[in-house]
Parts: sequence; C-alpha cells; structure tokens
Amino acid sequence: MNRIKEIVLRQYTLPLVGGLKSQISGSMFYYGMFQYLSTSITLYAVAIAPWAAIHLDWFNIWTFLGGLAVIFLAIPLLNFKFMFPSEVGFGNVQAYIHNNPFVKDLHIIIKKLDNKADKADFQAVLKKLGKIETKLGIEDEL
Repeated sequence: MNRIKEIVLRQYTLPLVGGLKSQISGSMFYYGMFQYLSTSITLYAVAIAPWAAIHLDWFNIWTFLGGLAVIFLAIPLLNFKFMFPSEVGFGNVQAYIHNNPFVKDLHIIIKKLDNKADKADFQAVLKKLGKIETKLGIEDEL
C-alpha cells in the first residue's frame, strides 16, 4: 500500500512549467476582462439594441456600458464581502488540521514556554491558542 501511495501521490518539481502556469493564470484576469467586454458589446449589438430601439428609446450603448461597469465593480465587492472570508477561513482550517508543521512547532514552543516562562504568560498563550482552535472548530490533538 505504501508503494502505491508513493507512486500515485508522488509530487514532482517542474519550475519552468509551474512558472509558466502561474504567469498564464495571472494574465487570465486581463483576458477575462477583454472577453467580458467584447461578449457584452456583441450581445448589445445583436440582441439588446434592436429590442431597445423599439421599446426603450432612451437606452443606448453608453447606458449599457454603464450598467456593465456597475456589475463589473459590484461582483468583486460582493466576492470580498462574502466569499473571501469563507475561502480564507476554509484554507486556514485545512492548513491547521492537516499535519501542519507550524502547528506542531507552535505546540513545541508552548511546551517549552511551560518549562521556562512565567505561568501567567503561558496561560495567556494557551488561552489565545484555545480561542483560535475554538474559532476554527478544532480539538487539540497534541
């Protein structure tokens, strides 16, 4: 079973491929903006403008682009307000519970503080750690 895990789950370092993927992924944001704008203008020209010419004589390309700008600004704000805290919280829990070496080091440091430091300082550190673990919904494993 260990041999299968070693073969299947083995990770490789490919710096050029990883760097290229990182650069392409980072630039996709700009391609996405261009695609959003060009698709929206095409939608306006093909479907919305003919309909608006009959039913909404005040509706023109600038009104449409203004609406797109509002949507374009509202989505990141909604993402920041609601999705970002959830994603960061989920990532923190995942990083904390999956044999994170920093968590193990933190517990080692706490044990060393117990031997060397003033009990009040140690209790304050333990209390803060307990609050973090409670907030993340984690039981102390060490």
